[in-house]
Amino acid sequence: MRFGFDQPYWLWLLALVPLVLLLGRPWLRRIAAWRRGTALVLRTSVLCLLIVALARPSLYWPDQRLSVAFVVDESDSMSGPDRVAAQGWIDQALGGRQPDDKIAVVRFGRQAVSDPASGERRAPVDGTATNLESALRMAGDMLSPTGERRIVLLSDGWENVGDAREAAARGLPQDVQVTFATPAGPAEQPEVAVRGVEAPRLVREGGTFEANVILDSTVDTDVTINLSVDGRPSTEERVTVVPGANRFTLPMRARSQGFRALRAQITPVADTRSDNNVAETVAVVKDAGRVIVLEGHPGEGAALAQMLRDGGLEVDVQPPTFVPTRPEALERFDGVALVNVSATQLALDQQRTLQRYVQDLGRGMLVVGGNTSYSLGGYAQTPLDEMLPVSPAPPPRRDEGSLALFLVVDKSGSMDLYRSDVSKMAMAREAAILATESLRPGDTLGVLGFDSRFAWAVQPARIGSPNDVKVAQGQIAAIRADGGTSIFPALEEAYKAAEKAEARQKHVILLTDGQSYDADYATLIGKMQAAQITLSTIAMGSDSDTKLLTRLAEIGSGRYYFTERSQDIPKITTKEATIVTRNALVQGRVVPRATEPSPVLVGLTGSQIPPLAGYVSTTSRPRANTVLVTEKGDPLLAHWQSGLGRVVAWTSDAGGAWTDEWGGWTDSSRFWQQAMRWTLPEPSQSSFAATAEVVGDRVNLRAQSVRPDGRYADLLDTRVTIVTPQGQARELQLPQTAPGTYALSTVASEPGVYEARFFQHENGEAVREETLGFTIQGNNELRSVGVNRTLLERLAGLTGGRELPEPAQALERNNASFGERIDPLWFWFALGALALLPLDIAVRRLRFRR
Repeated sequence: MRFGFDQPYWLWLLALVPLVLLLGRPWLRRIAAWRRGTALVLRTSVLCLLIVALARPSLYWPDQRLSVAFVVDESDSMSGPDRVAAQGWIDQALGGRQPDDKIAVVRFGRQAVSDPASGERRAPVDGTATNLESALRMAGDMLSPTGERRIVLLSDGWENVGDAREAAARGLPQDVQVTFATPAGPAEQPEVAVRGVEAPRLVREGGTFEANVILDSTVDTDVTINLSVDGRPSTEERVTVVPGANRFTLPMRARSQGFRALRAQITPVADTRSDNNVAETVAVVKDAGRVIVLEGHPGEGAALAQMLRDGGLEVDVQPPTFVPTRPEALERFDGVALVNVSATQLALDQQRTLQRYVQDLGRGMLVVGGNTSYSLGGYAQTPLDEMLPVSPAPPPRRDEGSLALFLVVDKSGSMDLYRSDVSKMAMAREAAILATESLRPGDTLGVLGFDSRFAWAVQPARIGSPNDVKVAQGQIAAIRADGGTSIFPALEEAYKAAEKAEARQKHVILLTDGQSYDADYATLIGKMQAAQITLSTIAMGSDSDTKLLTRLAEIGSGRYYFTERSQDIPKITTKEATIVTRNALVQGRVVPRATEPSPVLVGLTGSQIPPLAGYVSTTSRPRANTVLVTEKGDPLLAHWQSGLGRVVAWTSDAGGAWTDEWGGWTDSSRFWQQAMRWTLPEPSQSSFAATAEVVGDRVNLRAQSVRPDGRYADLLDTRVTIVTPQGQARELQLPQTAPGTYALSTVASEPGVYEARFFQHENGEAVREETLGFTIQGNNELRSVGVNRTLLERLAGLTGGRELPEPAQALERNNASFGERIDPLWFWFALGALALLPLDIAVRRLRFRR
């Protein structure tokens, strides 16, 4: 116990008491001394008592009293025997009530009502819905402000109005525990009900989507689920349900455009009633969409384009140069596919266009591999790298065999020119030295310097020890610039040396800053391709023959780099050497292995996907969904959300040598169609976003409108036509409620599927329109069977409560104080002042005989 004041600032008035006495001193001199002293004491006491009373003195006691609110579910989902069992449970619990316990009873269905603890009913309960949220909030308000406070919930846990979790998390006073009990009446007959069916509100024609059927059951039994579209059978599946909630996902295909009603009907083996075995939903099927396929080499995208067309998509095939410098120019496409496209085939502005196209406009991208893609295509540290669900950098693993690396370095006189206090020759030497550090024993190294003639600075030879690398680096450091430029003879000499080398992978890197006379490069590169020798080129300065070097890298299955900064040469060369030495290109039989479910693989399994003959090695990113991997764990198929859009990465090719065995796979086209379709945005209008949200028997209709220039479309005639399940149409005006926003809430009580057609008119013409659907489920209470323990346990967990197996536990005390109980004392101080005031008056005013 402690003593305190609620309004202690009034105590400052005690300092004025001497002043009041001082002002009354002249009058007190007129009376006798004993009366003067008595009056002084009485007046001081009265003033002090009144001031202390104003300060609101109180005694604060640790509060160990118990306050309990019983919350009883009386919705239609609770059977008569269950309600009797709940009341019996409460009666047993009240048998242990102590005199200072505070008890409240809340009954609820669609709304909550309070009853006295005696059980006397004050109001009827509408049992057509279950609103746990309102019941919990009312119970929290009825508890004492201090002491041990507890809510005892007796319910089956199925809610269809409100959000009980929100009430438990933020709607109850602090330290209030929600406990629960599930008293049940006599065992009932087996029951299975369809609680609902879910499907996307908008789907694309020809696309595969997932319909989720939610079943509640009181027993283990088998059920046949039949899905129909507009009354026509679509899918049938036999499943086994367990007591409680069950969710089953059935794949479906959107075969034609229009407003489609989906109906799920079950045929249980064991069931009591049949009026809860059907549920409906709606999906609006729109156009399939339009995509553009960018092929890195002519003809490489033809196979993918044809498979996408077979799935109903409208497809354009273009070279990478088609990409504009502004993303708005691609708005007519819903998605883009890159087929073996290297980053060097796209200017930086074009790469940023694709990045904004996906991340800002919300469009899709499918990236297909090949020998000039990912790290082999120079994706690292580019805008493409930032978008991908895999890192283009291969894992640091060298187990695919040895490497023969040949550096062909220009040492003409122009290489010795200085820029920013450094020469290109010095940087080329440093670049070659850094490239040798990526090699290991067993690899082959050769460094060929050329001007108008060529000479080996480092003779082609196998590296036997780290000392061989140091010797080679010393020889590289001795290269000096002098003479003209003749590329072809040096490149041909490098080819001859590479052809003789015994290595699984052979690669040539050409560094030059000049131009050379015309030669038969096509024949030479053809020989290199036959010998499986790849070529990358690095152009150093604007005087380089960039067209020739680009062409050489393209037909040489390598990468092309350009820089005008001498300081960048070592970085570029090191990057190229890292790509090669990490063996980004993996060839051989590869068996895809599924690691997690994915919408791309709906209807497919990892065991059904045929083996591959190769892929580009990449590294998984933590936030991405890596769906298919190799035996080594390298990603084959991954996807993620990139800004507002989606990106799918496939590290093998499409219709090439690596997927040769896919020709006999009947689901090959379906795989590519689902991969591309998953990236595509929802087929809705971004300039006219409409929604229809069902809350109980009401539907909230809303449309947001934006003009082409980005301004809100205000003060426009916006209407919605509602078509009821019986085919009757009703047109409603949507009033504007916010900038560009038009909304209305209306009643839709008839069960069934509704169609909502939104229209917006400007200058007498319809300028925007959208079609949606919504469903009003009938008999919601009869669709919930059994006990939703998941929700009840969640509510208890949010508040530190638990399940109460026995009624006696409802009024158990923890013998701990929760807050303080306040006993106000101001009344007694005021009463004391009131009692002393007449005495004070009597002493000062009355005459006494001696």
